[in-house]
Amino acid sequence: MYRRILEELKHRDVISTLNAPTGDYAEHLVKIALSASKAHNSKKAWDLFDPAKRRIQVKARLPRNLTSRAELQLPYIRSFDFDDLVIVLFTADYKVHRCVRVTSEIARDHSTLYSHVNGYRLFADDNLLEKGDDITEAVRTAALSEAVR
Repeated sequence: MYRRILEELKHRDVISTLNAPTGDYAEHLVKIALSASKAHNSKKAWDLFDPAKRRIQVKARLPRNLTSRAELQLPYIRSFDFDDLVIVLFTADYKVHRCVRVTSEIARDHSTLYSHVNGYRLFADDNLLEKGDDITEAVRTAALSEAVR
């Protein structure tokens, strides 16, 4: 049943792979909210570009406990070859809890390199999120527009 759900989401262009849908769904909502365009799959450092041609990397988490810092660790960042990072935090039922856009410089300043995984670790805690532009309402609106589609 899970696979059929993923196949239907892929058919509707909500997700792009049959992997766990959190990242693809976040990317889809941010694309709508920012009137952005999708990057070709060959772009490793960024997912979307907005109307101003800024390259956007989208990272998402579905934490069980929004107050636990460990639950707020984002997927590793392999490269900072993007202009902005959009962080989407979902509730357990995939509602948008918070969504913030930060520059790559701010993201880099708050990250730590872990050479054994060849990536940078970053936490979506208040210390980082308060430094960005809150786009939660725009992304929630995108989610609502998708719900009625």
